[in-house]
Formats: sequence, structure tokens, C-alpha cells
Amino acid sequence: MDQEYKIGIIDLPTFYIDFEAYRNRDPNYKSSSNDVKKILKEFNN
Repeated sequence: MDQEYKIGIIDLPTFYIDFEAYRNRDPNYKSSSNDVKKILKEFNN
């Protein structure tokens, strides 16, 4: 059975979060976890 695999590398030099935007309940606040989530969604599409 031939299966195709995709491999990617995410370079995350540091963890980060915009605490002010998070406290203000901005749904688009910058954080390393949100950015990685976005990258993985794009990769899988």
C-alpha cells in the first residue's frame, strides 16, 4: 500500500503571548499557540 506523508518543520524560537490583547478578549490576540495552530491548519489543507 502506497501512502503519502507530508512532513513540515515549525521553527519556534520562543513562546510568546500578547497579554493585553488577551485580557481585552481580542479573539485574534498573538500567541505562539495560536500561531502554531494556524500553521498546522494551513499545512493540513
